[in-house]
Amino acid sequence: MPVKILPGLPRAGFLDLPLEMREQIYIQYFTVEGGYIYDAESDKLIQANRCSIDLSLRRVCRTVALETYHYPFTLNTITFSTAYRRAWRKKAAMFDVITTYHFRLLGAMLQRLRHCLTPDMYKTPPTQHDSRYMSVVAKRISDIVDRETRHPGYNADSNANFYMLDFKDGKGFKDDGGDLTRPSGHDNNISSNRAYTYLLKQIANRNPEKFREAIDDVLPWWAESKSNPTSDFFELGFDFWAIPSMHEITHTIKELQLEERWDQLDLWRYSEYLKEGYTGTSHSLPKEHVTDPTPSHH
Repeated sequence: MPVKILPGLPRAGFLDLPLEMREQIYIQYFTVEGGYIYDAESDKLIQANRCSIDLSLRRVCRTVALETYHYPFTLNTITFSTAYRRAWRKKAAMFDVITTYHFRLLGAMLQRLRHCLTPDMYKTPPTQHDSRYMSVVAKRISDIVDRETRHPGYNADSNANFYMLDFKDGKGFKDDGGDLTRPSGHDNNISSNRAYTYLLKQIANRNPEKFREAIDDVLPWWAESKSNPTSDFFELGFDFWAIPSMHEITHTIKELQLEERWDQLDLWRYSEYLKEGYTGTSHSLPKEHVTDPTPSHH
């Protein structure tokens, strides 16, 4: 039997309900069995049953929106799991190549500009952690200069070039983050990068011409193609926590002259070398980091 509304009486609205009753309705509406999960395909949160999250009640009016702004996330758990997309593989691999090569580029620049480094440059590092790498750089530069003195035939500049070309060709050990309690010249982390960059900026300020010459040695034609070659040099690379777009990745590849390495990535496969339990021939694959792709033709 239909409900009859007496004439002259105002029709009851949702907001006329007591707040306590509205809150119970909100709880029933927004609570999702299993909570929310991250969907890698859509790059969005969805319900655990794979359906889209329904928040249409929040769009009824401003009052309801204000009363319910915290309900979706306080009533439901949010589960993130490891996501994999085939399209990410090359992008992630190249990001790793860029950060490693950029670290080697900084090291090669310091080696080429070794005679511009003075003791006072090592005394004021940006942070305490970075200071641990000042002594590492100082010892490395001292060893190089000493070797040049004892062995006149030793060419430190060629050695710096080889250090970079070796990595471009997919050979040699991959530098990792290292151990801050035992810093070394192979540690590629935030502190080492800051320390290297700090020293290079001091050299650039005191010896701008020599710095530009060194850039052209490690990155041929850089100075000719840039209006501000020195400042542009310090814009190279990515922060370790960055999530760059594919456009940013490909642009940086060109800036670092790594196009050939980029083309080789499609030929790479996972390296079993150095993996626990591996019993194959140790010299059959380049000695790279276990997670670093290895060219399939090696």
